Amino acid sequence: MPNNKIVKAGQTLGDIAVQYGGTAENRFILAALNGIGITDALTSGQLIDAGDVTVFAVADYFRKYNISPATSAVQIDDLAPEGVEFWAIEYDFIVS
Repeated sequence: MPNNKIVKAGQTLGDIAVQYGGTAENRFILAALNGIGITDALTSGQLIDAGDVTVFAVADYFRKYNISPATSAVQIDDLAPEGVEFWAIEYDFIVS
């Protein structure tokens, strides 16, 4: 019987493994159980079967304080280029 967990924004398989299994090593079990790679990107709202992973003190702590780790690196494409090589004299800064 599946033990489905909903992925939150920014979560990785390692985050899910720590949150519900208490150790990042459980990501290997979760990857095999869900037919995905340990480095595959997860999407917010995706269901992950957490199976019957062993619950350790870390997972109990996360559950007690309602902590959902989210450590994925996100790329922000909306930022304008910054730095001297992108600035224009008299437009971005005034020389006096």
